[in-house]
Amino acid sequence: MIEIATILYLAGMSLALVGVDGYFSADTTRIEVTVHPAAQASGYTDEVAARYFDHELRRIFDVRSVLQVPHIRIQTDQSLISVIAKAARVDKLQYAMQDLLSLDPMMIRLVVYPPVPHRQHVVLQAFGSRPSGETFDVSIDGVPGDPRASLGAIAAATALAVDPYHVRLQEFRTLTARAPLEAFRSRAPQSLPEDNWEAMRDFERRLAEALRTAPPSDALRSAPQFNLLGVTRWWLGNTSGAETAFLRSLELNESLVTPRLNLAWALLARGDHAGAMAVMETVRPGLRDRIGNPNSRQTLTLAYRATTATAEQLAGRHTAAQRAWNEVCGTGVQPAFVALYVGTRSTSGQAAERCEAHARGMLKEEDLYEAIGMFSSELLIFAPRADASGFSESR
Repeated sequence: MIEIATILYLAGMSLALVGVDGYFSADTTRIEVTVHPAAQASGYTDEVAARYFDHELRRIFDVRSVLQVPHIRIQTDQSLISVIAKAARVDKLQYAMQDLLSLDPMMIRLVVYPPVPHRQHVVLQAFGSRPSGETFDVSIDGVPGDPRASLGAIAAATALAVDPYHVRLQEFRTLTARAPLEAFRSRAPQSLPEDNWEAMRDFERRLAEALRTAPPSDALRSAPQFNLLGVTRWWLGNTSGAETAFLRSLELNESLVTPRLNLAWALLARGDHAGAMAVMETVRPGLRDRIGNPNSRQTLTLAYRATTATAEQLAGRHTAAQRAWNEVCGTGVQPAFVALYVGTRSTSGQAAERCEAHARGMLKEEDLYEAIGMFSSELLIFAPRADASGFSESR
């Protein structure tokens, strides 16, 4: 016979395991999908809808960003403890433990409704809460006969409601796909087809309007989007509009490092070397205090040093520029920064042996497409200008 002490011990261990599992799953987003029985005739099932909806959300929220860590982590695969708790019908205990520990995991619910009379498409509705705690509710008409397209569309609408920055960042990168390397080498993005330019202009208009009408409560969510707006305008040749967007980003969140780096680069581009260096002085404390995306701290440090080196070069201080570039080369060199050093006009004839050695071993086409393609959507130092204007040294 099992002693009472053993029963109490096992119960306590079970409670602890459920509590620990609830704690570690609290920063994830759970997804619940319900397909109305009458909608299954249109090709939707609970399993298909859940898997594809989950896949699309993961794809969107896994976008790598220099500026911001994704707030959303999708977890539909249950842990072993969760499965056991559900089988034992004590899964609600996990939620109770999360409430007790003041943990509030996000929940996104998707419901697929059958077509209404005289119409062919299903209706997909997603609702839940944002990381800030605010609720959202979006719905779309499904694409007749195409469940995957419909689920992809509702996933995009959901992601836009929950975390718009990464959705728009991915859209921007799609518009510039495969172009950044040639654009970077020539400092002008002439490799983009005209259709992409028109789509980028449309993207800029939609993003600007969304930010213009955003409520004051969205200030922190809007700050990184203004940086993206600035980069988009830079690509389009609207340099003054880009500067305005970077300044607005900093007004909304003064701790951001990336828009400061971009503002400094924009000032360099129009010959305001003193203004650029003044902005760079405000970047240093943020890097020292380890502010920003921890996954991109080395990248931001390299961008800071590369921008400083370029500013020194343009100001005619070649010794200081060489010293700054040596710091770039000695800081865990990444392929994109090697390419920047070797290829940029402002450092012609100033290549250091270490950078050249790294370049020979690291400048692979695919690596550069990935690195520069990613960086050029958030950091101006890698983004070309539509007017193809170059920098000039101080006289």
